[in-house]
Amino acid sequence: MDLSLILLAGIFLIPLLVSLFLFSLRKKLSDTTIAALGVGASLITFILSLIVFIKHFNHSPLEYSYQWITLPGVSDISTGIFLTNISLIMLLLVSGISLLVQVFSIEYMKGDTGYGRYFAYLSFFTFSMLGIISTNNLLIIFVFWELVGFASYLLIGFWFSKHSAAQASKKAFIVNRIGDIGFLLGILIIWSVFKTLDIKELSVLINVSSGTVHSSLIFFAGLGLFAGCMGKSAQFPLLVWLPDAMEGPTPVSALIHAATMVAAGVFLLARIFFILDLDVLTVIAFVGAITAFMGGVAALKQYDIKKVLAYSTISQLGYMVMAMGVGAYQASFFHLITHAFFKAGLFLCAGAIIHALHKSSHHIKGLHFDAQDMRLMGGLRKDLPFTFIIYCITAAALVGIPFTSGFLSKDAIIANAITWSNVMSDRIGFISYLVPLLALITIFLTAFYMGRQIILVFFGESRSKEHLPKDEVLKIKENPWPINLPLIVLGVFSFFFIFSLNPFNPEHSFLFKSLGKELSLSSPLFENRDIIITEINHRLPDFHLMTLTLSLILIATGLGLAIKKYYKKEIIKEQKDIFLSKLSFNNWYLDVIYQKTVLKFVDHSAEFVNKIDRKIIDSVVHFVGYFTVIFSLVTHFIDKVLVDGLINFSVIITGRVGVLARSFQGGKVQYLFVVAVLSLILMIFLIAF
Repeated sequence: MDLSLILLAGIFLIPLLVSLFLFSLRKKLSDTTIAALGVGASLITFILSLIVFIKHFNHSPLEYSYQWITLPGVSDISTGIFLTNISLIMLLLVSGISLLVQVFSIEYMKGDTGYGRYFAYLSFFTFSMLGIISTNNLLIIFVFWELVGFASYLLIGFWFSKHSAAQASKKAFIVNRIGDIGFLLGILIIWSVFKTLDIKELSVLINVSSGTVHSSLIFFAGLGLFAGCMGKSAQFPLLVWLPDAMEGPTPVSALIHAATMVAAGVFLLARIFFILDLDVLTVIAFVGAITAFMGGVAALKQYDIKKVLAYSTISQLGYMVMAMGVGAYQASFFHLITHAFFKAGLFLCAGAIIHALHKSSHHIKGLHFDAQDMRLMGGLRKDLPFTFIIYCITAAALVGIPFTSGFLSKDAIIANAITWSNVMSDRIGFISYLVPLLALITIFLTAFYMGRQIILVFFGESRSKEHLPKDEVLKIKENPWPINLPLIVLGVFSFFFIFSLNPFNPEHSFLFKSLGKELSLSSPLFENRDIIITEINHRLPDFHLMTLTLSLILIATGLGLAIKKYYKKEIIKEQKDIFLSKLSFNNWYLDVIYQKTVLKFVDHSAEFVNKIDRKIIDSVVHFVGYFTVIFSLVTHFIDKVLVDGLINFSVIITGRVGVLARSFQGGKVQYLFVVAVLSLILMIFLIAF
């Protein structure tokens, strides 16, 4: 067997086996042993992933398949491994971020009663994500897709005794299932058209198909697969679950909702990009742009430090999805990579702040202190200088300030969106300019809400004093190395030089170049799409300077307004009576809208079905029951009176005949002789007459 396959077996099995082991024996193991097993398994998984990455990156894909199902009259269904450049990058990304999160969790989760369960869930989640990345079959991807959803349900509701956490986990699970229905329908359509779910086989069939495939089926298949992305990557209108998912431990937020799970939807789009026609890509572009804008607006007035980052994640995922829609395949996936590092860094920095505040306030009896409320913070740059530096670096990458990784990937997306709108305006009209317009506004919003957050958390004086008992003070100290070490790594990976020596052009990045090698634009089935993308790539250099200028102006404006509004000002309570503030704080009232429409419709439908059940179905059941009882009584009467009577009558007659016959058999020879003579005379008489 090939060495790479052996390494891959270890990459998959180690997290799974450790997860099962920790979950089974968590009560018998010490916290130190649990942490050592969890982190050790993650480290080995990362090292094996790195070896596979070095061996196969920019080489021919790593493939292995075996016959899975044989169906009469249908080609055999196979499954196995199919690792291309994007899969290898994701393999390294998921295992690396998982390792950093587990190291961070050693200290962050210390003393928690569910310590072993927590590390077991993290390892199970890692195993599920690695399955999505590596398999070559859409149906098996769907299986691991559901396992990731289950793992996120466990992690979001980790503190299940807390009502809000239990509700959040259920909400995330249900909303994701809505998108997954579309995903499954897309898979079924693909199977009905091509009779295969193998990704490589599909790419070959797409490239040789033309008039033999009905275009409407491909359109609906693409929409179905995108629906799965909408659920997992929190795109409008399925974005309501992600903010509530912050109820889980903060390291979970960094792992699931910044770097891996929510990026799975974008990875899926990259994996099946060759299936998406121009109309589907146009829908994707608009959905992504709307999501980016809505997430940015919702982040403006949040007070929970993690919710600001959650809405920011929604917004950045919108950028990635929009980029896929405008044909910027490389820019979208490149932003997925850079975002994984700086957003994980932001979440872990937020976790470091929360942990430090909890640690400094736990000795105060009777204190109800929300360590996530930014209105109770302020001045933390003095107490947590290391965390402050990393936070500023990763926030700069999120905003897209030059010389950060986020600047490289974000500006590539904006340039492609502007070029796309110019090319597509001839096909769909002026509405095409809505996509780059929303993307540009989101740049301003991102700069504003991140500037606001940094000022509220790190500048001014501490506002916690007003909520503490008299003569009490929070003695906040920097966190130990298990928390700070991952922050250093993520902070370094937020700079441009990790990805490109040119700080202003992502196309010089070795990753950016490698991503384009597996994108084929030569399918006769998608000729219009390929012409549009080729035209965009041809005209893209004309818009680089304009994109850079607009981006810098919007960033400077957003940060300037944030400083003017919040720096050195009393920030205990902002105006909530303004409609726009309410709209932002309540996330566009989407939860209220769903309560009033979708859930109300479901409730009414359930009540209607209940009435049908009680008044019609129950009536039919009762009628059938009554009829059955009456019928049984009638059959009982027939059985007892007629059948049993006939049988009893037959028995009586037979008995009487037997008695009569027996009376003729007395055993005397004279008697038998007389009977024989009489019988003979009777026979002669009958013959004669």
